[in-house]
Amino acid sequence: MWYLYLGYLATQLYGFIEVLSGIRFVWSVHFFSTIVFVVWTFFPVAAYVMAKWFGAKGELKGYQLLLVGLGIGLFEKALYQFHVLSFYQNNTGALISGLLMFATAFITLRSSTLKLTLEH
Repeated sequence: MWYLYLGYLATQLYGFIEVLSGIRFVWSVHFFSTIVFVVWTFFPVAAYVMAKWFGAKGELKGYQLLLVGLGIGLFEKALYQFHVLSFYQNNTGALISGLLMFATAFITLRSSTLKLTLEH
């Protein structure tokens, strides 16, 4: 789960740093903004945790989850970049990311079956 969060956080971090570095704020604003940012970026990952809690049997581990988190974060950014979503629809972007992360919990890669098939 933490790899998924770190992948998603990495894609969201650029915009956050860009906004905070552009304007001079009091240190307390930076601190509060960082706390809100960390909490807000965890909401889509909470959908993954909820799916696991409901009994999802997904087998993605470690770097696979990191790549999925990066992919979902980049997909969300692309929705804004190509004007599918406007910047006033932040909740919709988080909801889409949450649904994708919920679905990620159900992904099962059957590599052992694939190896057996390729050997015969």
